Order: sequence, then C-alpha cells, then structure tokens
Amino acid sequence: MPMTHRDLWRAGAWLSLPVGAAVFAKALATPLFGDDLLQRAMALGAYPVPRGALDLYDFVRPGERAGLVASGALPWWAADDLSVRFFRPLASAMLYVEHRFVASPIWMHVHSFVWWAAAVIATAWLFRSVLGDRAAAIATWIFALAPCHVLPLVVLAQREVLVATTFGVLGIVYSVRSKGASRLASAAFFAASLCAGEYALCFGGYVVAWALTRSGARERVRATLPFVVPAVIYLALRAALGYGAVGTGFYRDPFHSPRQFFLHAPRSLLVLWSDAWTSLDASLWPLIALIVSGAALLAFVRLVPQPVRWLAGGSLLSALPLLASTPGQRLTGPLLVGAAGAFGWVVERALAKPVRLRLASAVALAIVVEGAFAARSSFRETEYYRARGQSVRSREASLADELRRHDPATVVVALASWESAFFGLVLASTSTPPRVPWRVLVTARHALVLRVDDRTADVIVPKGQGFFPLGADDIFRSEDDPLHVGDVRTVPGMRAEVLSDGTAAPPRVRFSFDRSLDAPSFLFLSESRASYRVFSPPARGFGMPLSP
Repeated sequence: MPMTHRDLWRAGAWLSLPVGAAVFAKALATPLFGDDLLQRAMALGAYPVPRGALDLYDFVRPGERAGLVASGALPWWAADDLSVRFFRPLASAMLYVEHRFVASPIWMHVHSFVWWAAAVIATAWLFRSVLGDRAAAIATWIFALAPCHVLPLVVLAQREVLVATTFGVLGIVYSVRSKGASRLASAAFFAASLCAGEYALCFGGYVVAWALTRSGARERVRATLPFVVPAVIYLALRAALGYGAVGTGFYRDPFHSPRQFFLHAPRSLLVLWSDAWTSLDASLWPLIALIVSGAALLAFVRLVPQPVRWLAGGSLLSALPLLASTPGQRLTGPLLVGAAGAFGWVVERALAKPVRLRLASAVALAIVVEGAFAARSSFRETEYYRARGQSVRSREASLADELRRHDPATVVVALASWESAFFGLVLASTSTPPRVPWRVLVTARHALVLRVDDRTADVIVPKGQGFFPLGADDIFRSEDDPLHVGDVRTVPGMRAEVLSDGTAAPPRVRFSFDRSLDAPSFLFLSESRASYRVFSPPARGFGMPLSP
C-alpha cells in the first residue's frame, strides 16, 4: 500500500530524532563539569557534608554555610544566610544511581539523549492532537533542534528539564482529552513532572490557557484540577522541607527576596520570551527584542485560530515560574512547546495551496530561516560546552600535577573563575585525598597582589569590576547584601577585610593569614583558561599582576 501524505508527514516528524541526535552528538563527548562534579562528589561521599539519594540538588542547606566556607567549598564572601537547594527527588535519584553504579559519562549522556527523544516524541504527540500531521511535523522539527536542549544534554544535572518536559507535555495531552480516566492520567503525569523538578510548574500556563477555552466556570475549574492538585501538594512539601534559594543573586525567590524578584522580573520575562519566540538575545538587543517580540505576538493573536491560540498563550504564561532564576536559553524548553506549535501552524498555512495569508507566508519564511539558525546555534553551542568541559579536565590535570609536586596544608587561589570558587574544592579532593583547605580570594578578570608584610597581602582589582560579580552573575551573594568598607570575614587560617568597595577607589581587600605567606605549607595558584599556574607571593612592598 502506497504511503499517504499523512504517513509522509509523520515519517518526516520521526526524522527529527536522528537529525537532532547528529546536531547534539558532541554532547556525548563532554566530560563532567560544573554541577556534575558536585553531584558526583555527593553520590560518592566526597562532598564536605553528607548527601543521600534524594539530596543531589541540595548544594547548600540552611546552617551549612560556615562549614562549607571553612572547607573551601564556598568562598569567603558567601552570604551568611546562603541556601541553595531544589526539590527534584526523581532527577536526584536517577543521578545518584548513575554516579554510584554507572560512572561512565558517555552512558550517562546517552541516558540524557533518551529523555530528549522522549520529550520530542511527547511533544510531537501533542502537536498531532492539536494541529494535524503536517503542522505537527514542522513544529516537531522546530522543537527537536532548538538550542534550549544543549545544556540539558551536556550537563547531566540539567537533564531534569527534559524529564519534567516529557511528563509535563504528556500531562497536557491527557488534559485536552477531557475524560475522567484521562484526567487521572494527566494528574499522574503532572505529578511525575513535578518530582523531576520545579520546571514542571511552567506547564500550568498551558493548563490555564486550555481551561480558558472551556465554556462555563465549572468546566474551567475541572480542566485545571489535574495540574492544580499535584502542584499544591508539591509546593506544600517544598515549603515544609525548606527547599528554595536564599541569599544568592542568581536565584530570586519572590517570598524571600521580593525587591530583587520584582526588580528583575520585567527584563527576565522579556529575555525568556525573546529567546523562545525570536532567538534574539534580549540582554544584548533589548529594544529590538521588545519590538520583534511584540510584533510576533500581535501577529499570532490576529492570525491563529483558537486551537493554536491556547498553545501560544500557554507559552507566554509558562514563563512566569521561571522569573525566580536568571534567564537564559536553558530555561526556554517549556516555552518552546507552545511557540513551536504556533510556528508549525503558520508554516503549514503558508504551504497551503492556494496561499491564503500573505502575512503568514512572510512569517513562515522568517520561521524557516530562524529554524536553520537555531539548528546551527545548537551545533555550535554543543561544541562550545564540550570544549569547556575539556578545559575543566585540563585544569584538573594541571592541578593534580601541582599537588603531586607539593604537599600543601592550604591551597590559595588568588585569581579564579567562579567555577573554581564552587567546584575547585572537588577537583582538589579528587586529585589528592584527603581534601586540602581551598581558599579563593577573588574572581575578577584581573587583579594585583600587593605584599604588605610577612603574613598579609592586599588584592586590588580594577575599578568597576569588583572582587566578584554582583547580582545575577554571582550565586554566592545577593546584590541586596553588598560588602562595605570595614567588613571583615574570618575563615579558619585567613581573615579578609574590605579596605575599599570601589565607590571612591579601586576595590581592595586585605587578606591576613595565620602563618608566613612564604611557608612551604602554602600553595599559591592563579587560574588561567587552561591550567592553574603556581606563583610565589611578591616580596614585602612589591606587587604582582595576575590575569587569566
């Protein structure tokens, strides 16, 4: 029997899987870095504080700050109330088992690809249910090759986005069926999505948008219950168990940091919408992104029918739960579900004969060009993160060499990246057990080390830089809690005093140690892009410039 047009379009949707796998293939060769290093240490018992199978996203718990700073897992400037922990039991249990019993990064990345394929298949099913085969195939390609999948594929800790998306989309599929058994299945899928992580809250936007298409208040309430019930249980458990982020600039909890949240919310919303709907970086081109986003949304409101309009509206509403985090492509997977569906409908309309909507044809051409650009971006970003992971491994190797040549009691990294401020201790512990104390002084791009006396040195950074990034660029301290002149932070063996906060003179902090800086028990390092470089502190009264 010859294939029908419907069969061809369905086969075309399936082809997005091998093509997407080729686009993202270099993720398989990405070594562990970033959060993956911390979670492996947790699973293997090498983290400074114990963690269980459900705790791999508990990076800092309330009350642990002092101990983690003392060990070097957190830098000296970490906020006194710092807490960073996320309620992701399903994702945590998966990673715990893999780090303990699989260990091979390649096979763990393969597991992530399985969840990417599952998310694509689930989304294709949703598109076919709402749009029809031809528009669904186009939308599936747009979703499958999007750059938002890069980080969940190259960083194992980010896989939870794919897991949450898979179950969340299946929850939507069963929601729109509006039958008793389907509602139970929908609630079960939403519950599984929430167990994977808080990204599942985004799919409430689609549930609300779908409910608004129902007639009557009673039907609308019934349409939301499969999501609302598990979401309320999840949020109640999350609050009761003390999950959330406090004292950090990267995350902005609206209950703990309302000023920060509402101050950054407009820009975050613009960036998320622009990344999902236009592939424009709103942080670089805010006005252009605003104009293009607004024009695109107005066009969709005028063009699309109701079955597509709720997908587009759900995409916009799904951004709201993400405003508590610094925005970026890594977050836009849930938004892209609705955006890809709307894009697929527009392109399908433009392909219709005769073409009924000239504006649809123009928009469709823009979408095709954007899709090709997105696929190219996905390929290049995957290569970027693979190279970044290899750079971390290179620095780990150089650190291991230096630690083998020395027998330090304390490692002092005068100039470091923020990754070394959080992950460097793990590198040190894997290179030379037992763990050595790890002291990061500043994470500026450039610094000058000025020797004051036998045990004291000042670190000066260019005005306008600061000792470490502020606000959304610093995970360790909120912009609402800056350091001021005269502030003192003491950790075992070291005292840091802020001499200048950068308002009148270049930022300057004085570090006083418990022994001579020339003692052989110290190992002074400066981090470059490829390695850690050993240096000797300058003589008294002299300075030494440091650069990456």
